[in-house]
Amino acid sequence: MSSVLNCIVTPRSSNFRCEVASRTFEEGVSTLTVRDQQGQAIHNARNLIRSAHERQTAEVLARLTARRACLLRDLDRTDAQIATKVNKIDVIDQELLALPKIL
Repeated sequence: MSSVLNCIVTPRSSNFRCEVASRTFEEGVSTLTVRDQQGQAIHNARNLIRSAHERQTAEVLARLTARRACLLRDLDRTDAQIATKVNKIDVIDQELLALPKIL
């Protein structure tokens, strides 16, 4: 960088020195540009990973919520079946109590 400034400030500098300084400066700018692009690529990749993770988490949560709802419906249906059978048993018990004792 100082070589570039010397070329600008010192008009009698040799063309070769100025060319070398200019090339060095351009290579430095090019390197910074590549690093900026790499940094942006890394940032973009992180965002993609974060988005994919959030999407996957939402899908798993939705799937588990649906499964939970299904299990609750199954449990309610099973409870209703058990209640129906308990009622039938109660009716049979009442009928048995109403029968005269044979023994």
